[in-house]
Amino acid sequence: MNKLSISVAITIISVLICTMEIKSTAAVEFFTDCGNGEFKYFSMDDCQIGQQDCFIPLNKTFYLHYIVIGNQNSKEIIANMTVIANQIREKRQINMCKLAPEMVTCPMIKGQRYQFFLEMSLSGIFHIGENSQILPVNFLIELFGDHGPIACADIKFAVTKT
Repeated sequence: MNKLSISVAITIISVLICTMEIKSTAAVEFFTDCGNGEFKYFSMDDCQIGQQDCFIPLNKTFYLHYIVIGNQNSKEIIANMTVIANQIREKRQINMCKLAPEMVTCPMIKGQRYQFFLEMSLSGIFHIGENSQILPVNFLIELFGDHGPIACADIKFAVTKT
């Protein structure tokens, strides 16, 4: 696995997050495919599609694993990412082929199955206040190719101190 690419992915997420405090959390669906079913599998640590209440410890290394079916031929994959944590919203757009080649395969071929398995850590990205134990996060990623939408994922999880 290319450490530079993982570093880029972690940097992308860290650019999206500010220092935040938590107020409350409720049961939520961990993963929602907001596209047309292009995600065939998605897991983050022990959290999988259909699960509620996903918790990721702040200082633990975890695995992100997903399978996507290409819905078009495309030379580029552009990600529109939105992170919402404690009512603070950050948006970014990046060219995944150039900035995160470990997370996508370019060019994308229609009908081809793409599987990615990445080791990640949230350490140093989030700050959980002294009086809090948990920080709920909503991460929306919309992928676009040369011919329109590729896939969409709405991921809700909570970062915990332990």
